[in-house]
Amino acid sequence: QVKDWVVKWRKGGDESLKPRPIGRPRKSGKPKVLTEEDALRRENELLRAENAYLKKLRDLREQGHA
Repeated sequence: QVKDWVVKWRKGGDESLKPRPIGRPRKSGKPKVLTEEDALRRENELLRAENAYLKKLRDLREQGHA
């Protein structure tokens, strides 16, 4: 093991002895930039889902289930 370290050090210097991360590199953490139109579409989707949920809740309460 020491022999391997010496060989690595001679080939690459101190940098070659530093530990390297194991496994696949992480995906880029850059957030996707939304256009104003995309942001409004997403907000619209969320509001439609919330509206559908509230309508269903109201219907269940009217039926006496909740």
